[in-house]
Amino acid sequence: MMQSPTAPGDFAHSHPVPSPSGGTAITAGVLACLGGTHRLLSILVLIAGIALLSDVDAEGETTGVRMLFAISIPVFLIAGSLLLAGGIQMFRKHASGRRLIVIGCAVDIAYIIIETVVVLAVAGASDDYGVIGSPLFAILVAVFPIATIILTLATSTTRWLEYRS
Repeated sequence: MMQSPTAPGDFAHSHPVPSPSGGTAITAGVLACLGGTHRLLSILVLIAGIALLSDVDAEGETTGVRMLFAISIPVFLIAGSLLLAGGIQMFRKHASGRRLIVIGCAVDIAYIIIETVVVLAVAGASDDYGVIGSPLFAILVAVFPIATIILTLATSTTRWLEYRS
């Protein structure tokens, strides 16, 4: 029977710890960059929507929709900027990227919940809230920021960020 080259308890000659692969952290960074880009591009769609609604309605019937769009623009700007900056920082292995991503996702999730509640409250008993006010739509939209937060806060992401940083 062959003996190990080191004595028991002698860790000086043990195998080096392999470097973390970074798969989780890179996936979190990609999701953050995609989410940030999506939110920033959504601002263009909202601006176009506001312009179209003001041309279509002279009687003020879509004032609530225009107001929702107008409120969405700064929220999307904040969330999108935080996510994009956090994703870039994550790729550069800066721990501050994690905070930016988590804050950006939290803003995004909070807004999804608030928007859904407001749309459902305005629609009331008429059940005429369309797809955007649907609770199922809100859950589907919230899946990506929730997954991004989970991947960002994973211990494997922490190990990757701390490895040779």
